[in-house]
Amino acid sequence: MEICQGVSLHVIPSEKFKDIGIFVRFIQPLREDTATMYSLLALMMSDRLQKYPTKQSISTHLDQLYGMGVGAQTIGYGQSQVLELRLRMIHPRFADTDNFLEQGFDFLKQMVCFPLLNEECLKEAKQVLLAKLKRMRDDASQFVVSQGLKLAGKGFPLGISALGEEKMVDQVTLEDIKEAHRRLLDENGLDIIICGDLNENEVLECIRAKFDFKPRLNVNKTYYAIDTQGTCKEIREEREIPQSSLIKVYFTHTDVKDPNYYALRVLNAMLGQYSTSLLFQNVREKNSLCYSIYSSLISFDGALGIVTGTNKKDIDQVLSLIDEQIDCLKRNLFDDDLLSVSKTMIINSLRAGDDNMNSLAALQFQNDLLERNYTNETIIECIEKVTREEIAEMAERLEHKATYIVMSEEAEDEADHE
Repeated sequence: MEICQGVSLHVIPSEKFKDIGIFVRFIQPLREDTATMYSLLALMMSDRLQKYPTKQSISTHLDQLYGMGVGAQTIGYGQSQVLELRLRMIHPRFADTDNFLEQGFDFLKQMVCFPLLNEECLKEAKQVLLAKLKRMRDDASQFVVSQGLKLAGKGFPLGISALGEEKMVDQVTLEDIKEAHRRLLDENGLDIIICGDLNENEVLECIRAKFDFKPRLNVNKTYYAIDTQGTCKEIREEREIPQSSLIKVYFTHTDVKDPNYYALRVLNAMLGQYSTSLLFQNVREKNSLCYSIYSSLISFDGALGIVTGTNKKDIDQVLSLIDEQIDCLKRNLFDDDLLSVSKTMIINSLRAGDDNMNSLAALQFQNDLLERNYTNETIIECIEKVTREEIAEMAERLEHKATYIVMSEEAEDEADHE
């Protein structure tokens, strides 16, 4: 339901869970000059509050609320960046107070409306974010993913990290943070998703009692299918790392609302999502060229990435084998069993999602972004209808746009990975 223009509330009633999950998602354009700022703001909103200005006071209060859990993160959805606040609380029936649900929403209000935004908290948030970004830079597999997407998506949201950039952290001022927070409260699109054994009316009553949201006029665009001119780009660099890592980035020319999107989803499963996939079986198992290899869809940008780690001397062979697996899909040279098993793996994962609060909330949020009302069973029906011919057609759409390789300084004759 719409509380006011641009502010949606969804209650997902379920008796499966003994606790309540609350997900508050603010949506704003994903831009290089603001992504870091919103990541810092997310850290600050989940750290300390005006009412609880020390870590000790907020920890003590959460303990008094039966160990209520809170968290925050920023996520990229195509052309948009989402700042998510999460709150997990026991069901009110298990609490020794009549107004426990109200207490939960009161704490949520403190997080949303009254975080402690001062220089000390900003300095600490910067230290935390820089440490996180440094860990990602030092991890070769995460580094190649970040750099590969930047290379393929330069000038597009695909090339922007929703977590932010190290070079931007020091530039963010407290005034920037306060202005970003003001925009969250007054302008940015907002989805509130609540999952658990609750009645929609009692939730709506609590929300209206605690919050006075203003109508939002901003229309946030999310999904698109990236398409750039120019030839495929490749970068190779050496670093002092124990194993080489690489990513190959493809444009799928298929946005997430394309009628053929679910054929693309099955293709991804067949190519490299599971241990039954072509990449896993033919690069890892048969040739022992890597420990892990996988493909994944970046659905809201219309892209697909293949990531693996291998020995430096085996890089070109791995790249060639990747091309061979995609060629098999293009030419319809795969077993029926692979198609069938891949569908089954996706379907089992979707059905398991019905028992997971985070998955239910994620599906509801995607429905909002895509302006539809799919259930997991709706998606399963789409998966089951995918044919061999559609897989081949989707493979033909794949356009290789970038390869990023970080090579180790290992000896050329080093033994293959087992």
